Amino acid sequence: GGICEPLGHDTLAVAMTKRSHPLAYREVPCQEVLKQSVICSQSTAHEPWRMTAQRVFDGMLQEREQTVETFDVAMTLVAAGYGIAIAPAARLASYLRRGIAVRPLAGAPTIVMAYLLRRDASLSDTQARFARRARLVS
Repeated sequence: GGICEPLGHDTLAVAMTKRSHPLAYREVPCQEVLKQSVICSQSTAHEPWRMTAQRVFDGMLQEREQTVETFDVAMTLVAAGYGIAIAPAARLASYLRRGIAVRPLAGAPTIVMAYLLRRDASLSDTQARFARRARLVS
């Protein structure tokens, strides 16, 4: 038996250039996202949050997506005004100083970003310290 403990929670957010009109929204509605060109990266194609984003948009997001190689390239294009991107808010935070503005996606569910997997047994002192540090980091 094992225990799977969720450590970090996040929400999906919309990244856009600082001069983008969806900035008028406190939370960007899905129908507004579908009016934009959405830039995504191949490097995030198999991350679990991508499936959540597809479910939020009932599969209609794929019609609007333009795929690039890496997430950094996607954020460069977003900063230049070529489109918007959807990703977990924590992932977008490091791009705020690069000409990117971020708003939460309206109606997006909370997503779990990290788990602590461990045996269903008492922890040694070292393991307990590690688990405490892992909980603090996320």
